[in-house]
Parts: sequence; C-alpha cells; structure tokens
Amino acid sequence: MFLFGCEGHNLLGFSTQEDALKRLVILAALAPLLNVVASAQSAPGYHIIKRVPIPGQGSWDYLTVDEKARRLYVSHGTQVEVLDVDSGAVVGKIPNTLGVHGIAIAPDLGRGFVSDGKTSTVTIFDLKTLKTLGTVTSGKGPDAIIYDPATSRVFAFNGDGNSTTVIQAADGKVAGTIDLGGGPEFANADSEGHVFDNLEDQSLVVKIDSRNLKIEARWPTAPCQSPSSMAMDHPHHRLFIGCRSKVMAVMNSDTGQVITTLPIGDHVDATVFDSERRLIFNSNGEGTITVIHQDSMDKYSVVESVKTVPRAKTMALDPKTHQLFLSTAEAGQFEILVVASGEPRASTSDPVLVGAGDIASCDDLAGAYATAKLIDKIPGTVFATGDLAYPNGSDKDFSNCYAPTWGRFKDRTRPAPGNHEYHSTGASGYVRYFGAVAGDPLKAYYSYDLGQWHIISLNSECAAVGGCSAASEQGKWLQQDLKNRVAGCTLAYFHKPLFSSGLAHGNDVEVNPLWEILYHAGADIVINGHDHDYERFALQDPNGKADPQHGIREFVVGTGGKNSHRIFANLVANSEAHQADTFGVLKLTLHPKSYDWQFVPEEGKTFSDSGSGNCH
Repeated sequence: MFLFGCEGHNLLGFSTQEDALKRLVILAALAPLLNVVASAQSAPGYHIIKRVPIPGQGSWDYLTVDEKARRLYVSHGTQVEVLDVDSGAVVGKIPNTLGVHGIAIAPDLGRGFVSDGKTSTVTIFDLKTLKTLGTVTSGKGPDAIIYDPATSRVFAFNGDGNSTTVIQAADGKVAGTIDLGGGPEFANADSEGHVFDNLEDQSLVVKIDSRNLKIEARWPTAPCQSPSSMAMDHPHHRLFIGCRSKVMAVMNSDTGQVITTLPIGDHVDATVFDSERRLIFNSNGEGTITVIHQDSMDKYSVVESVKTVPRAKTMALDPKTHQLFLSTAEAGQFEILVVASGEPRASTSDPVLVGAGDIASCDDLAGAYATAKLIDKIPGTVFATGDLAYPNGSDKDFSNCYAPTWGRFKDRTRPAPGNHEYHSTGASGYVRYFGAVAGDPLKAYYSYDLGQWHIISLNSECAAVGGCSAASEQGKWLQQDLKNRVAGCTLAYFHKPLFSSGLAHGNDVEVNPLWEILYHAGADIVINGHDHDYERFALQDPNGKADPQHGIREFVVGTGGKNSHRIFANLVANSEAHQADTFGVLKLTLHPKSYDWQFVPEEGKTFSDSGSGNCH
C-alpha cells in the first residue's frame, strides 16, 4: 500500500381549486412526519472540521495515534511528522525513514517502530525524545507494522517479501520470520497471543500464533475480495475487514466465519473502530468515509457516507475525542484532514435509569403516590424491581393500585417480577399488564441496551422459572447474553438481594449463581428490592468479600411505597449506606465508562446518598 407553471394549472401545480384544497389538507396531516424527516436529514453528522497543512512534498501512508501521549504520527515521504493531537502543531520529526509506511508504538516500553519500505529496515525511536535508537533489517519492502502487547513483539509485514519479520520490542532483536504465502496488507493483534493479517492477493486472512510464530489458520474472506484494511472489536472477537470489492466483512476471529458484509465506498484503505460509540469507519480513496453502526455483536447497519477528498484513504482514530485523521495532498499541499461529528449520534446527554421496588400497596397508596411525584420530574428509563402491586399482583391490584401511581410511566418502564407477582398463577397480572416489554411471559427475564450500558432484568423467583443455577435455563441464557453484549458497562436488576441487612428477609443465597455469572462477566451494578429499605454496598464479590477492583456494587431499593417491615437487623459486611424511614427512588446517570448514583427522597424528608463509580 503506497499513495501518490404550465397552462391549466395554478402555481402549486393543481388543476382545480378543489384539488388544491384536498392536497393542502393531506400536506397538513403529513407535516409532523415531514418535520421529523427534515430534522433527521439536517442533524449534524461527521464532517471535516479542520485542515492541518504540513510543509513538504512526498508520498504518504499510515497514521498512528498515541492516545495517552496525545501525539499523532504521520508517514510523509522520507520522514515521520509528529503532531500534537489536540492543537495540530508539529512537535517533531523522525527523519531518514526512506519510503516510510507505518508506525507502531509500544507505550509500555517507551519505544516506537517505523517500517522503511525503500531500505527494507525498521527504525526504532524513543517515544519521548523522538531520537532514533537503531535500525533492524526486515524482509523486503516492509509495509504495515503493529505492536503485539501480549508478547511485546513488533510484526513488520513485508509487502514485497510475502512475509512478516518479528522483532523483540525491548531489545530490537529479530525473533523470527514467518512466510505468509501471499501479499500482506493491514494487520491487528487481539492482545491474547494472536495476530491477524489480510492477504490481499489471496483474499485470505491468516491467524498467527504470536508466541510460537506459527500460522494457525487461513480463512477465506469471500464474498469479500481483496481485503485491505482491518480493525477489531477485541472483547467480542470480531474483525472488521475493508475489501476492495466495496464491502466490509465482519469475521469471527475465533472461527473465521464471515458473519455478514456491508456496502462501502470504492478503494478502501483504512478501517477503524470507535468502541465507545460502536461505530466502524472505512476511509475510501474515492473521497468518502463509510460509517457503520454496530447494532449488536452480529448485526450492523450503514448510517452515513462522509464526504472527504479524493485519495484521502489512510486514517487513524483518537478514542478520547472520537476525531478521525486522514492524510491527503489536494492541489499539491500535503495536509491532515480532521473529521468529527457535530454532536453525539445517540443523544446530547447520558441516559438516566431511575426507579425502585416494592411499590403500590392497595391498603395504603400514600408511599407510591409520593415516589411517583419524584419520577414525574426525572426523565429517563424507569426500572421497577418487583412486588409492584400488593397484595397479590392480580389484574385488579395492577388496575386499582399500580396504574394510578406508577402506571403513568408504563411506556418508559422496564420491570422485573417479585414474589407477590407470583401470588397470581404464572404472574398473570404482571404479564398481562406489561405485555411484551417484560419479556417472554413464561420466563420474565430479558435485556436491553441504554446508551453505552447493557441492562439485564432477571427473575429471582427461581422455582417459577426452572431455577437460578448456572445450569438452569435462566443461567444459560444469562451467560449467553453477557457473551453477546456489545455495550461496555453492565447493570442487572431483580427482586431478591443476595446481600441485605433487612430484618424481614436479609440475604437470599438462592440468587448466588446469578451473581457468580455476573461477577465473572465483569458486571458493575446489581439493583434489588424485597426488603423495604434503602441500602448501598461497597464493591464486593459473590462471597461478600470486598473487591475494589472487580467487585459489583449492590443497591437495595425497596423504597417505592410499601410501608411494612421497614427495620434493619445487624448490618451485613460492606454495607456503606442505609435507611429505613424514607420512601424514595434511585437515580443513576449512566456515562459511557462510569456512573453517578443519587437516592432521591420523598418530599419533606432529608436522607440522601450519592456518589460515582467507574465501570470495570
């Protein structure tokens, strides 16, 4: 890869005044829809926001972003230009890299590596000073180059030698050379001991064991032909492969299965993945960027074609600002195009999840009315963690007690059932009231995404759904659901808590297997009810041991309105905040990589609890 008004009609076109009147009525009826369409079309998407001119002529190829050091490395003729990512200022150069193609960085070792195509060498430089530390002889015509953090090795892919030279990043010694059996293009490392590379002339992807330096598999990319670029969703083992046949292929990096293909522009040369926004960008030599949204792990949709300039086809992503950088030379001026969106595609603010459990008791609705007034003022998705309509969760209980209080939020509520729902056979009142939104009526567990969060509603009435063990139907579903999730942070809610200091119920060990599954999958938050109080726990594991690094934060929020047995026993280990005399709701603001919590008390009460946490 290397780049150099008619007769018989009035002014509106209607033949009669009556026709015109009829059509105006139709247009008036369609006006709201037309406004929605116009709004969607005019919403700001990705576009060029800045051009950074760089002196000098010459060819160009790859760009690389060092997110932490805030540097952009740009291949340019016989040198590497080094820019400040945020200001665009040139802060240095790495000279004498003849026929430079790519730049790989090893931040943990403080070293960078440049593939020098014309001299068949790799230049090693210091990331802080940019001074050259030495050169290593590679195969013929090194092109793409990547760093594999799992082995601390650099892989230089030799375009004219059909091989890859493997270099120990720490000392610059050659660890070995692998014959690829075809012309390599861009590559990616999964950080688990594997490197993947496109063989453009063979329409294959090779999977390399980066520890033993052996090729494990050769996978055809059909119907994708001439695979050129590659990005990776590391947690979900998905390769995104840009192909010169004007499609992007999604490949399972474990099996080599091509899951789907999507149309992209002509002459793709770079593909990058913004994992936070779940967007895949393919830069095309025709002067476009095809933007694809990851709807789920195996479902994708093209959302935008961004106009750039012809030959702007190499690209890098800054994960911090979500900006894209592309090299080009329009009218003889070498420059970097900076591409960004006018606003976040999903929303201008982070989503809110608000709610409680143990809500509407037909013998006293004062508490449910009080908490409903709070939610009236809080936009967002409402969670309801079981025991929603006392005493029996019947059709009558939901109609007469839940509907007049929390029922006004029904269209934005995502519920979970409690034990009182099952006082009616099969939770029939609950199932009929909420319908399909509450999942399969025979299971009543389901999941959904909210911003960058994956939300799971589980059923803690284990006996009613065949158990809660890892081997149960619910347990198996939960494990598969967590494996398939795309969102980066995870929250689960269900009625009965594993940990609780409430005197009436306390710890419920029956849900321990669900906790085990969530914990080992890296879940962040669990919300419950059952005890009619509020309690917040420190990060802990399923055995109740403090685990600040990997633990789950549990909230018991049985404060939705039910007014009986609101008493604490001795406090359970890791309990950080608790109260049993105030109705209220828990409000969670879900940021892409963190969250804020706030207990909002009923009017006239003063108890509060708030804080922030980070996702694992």
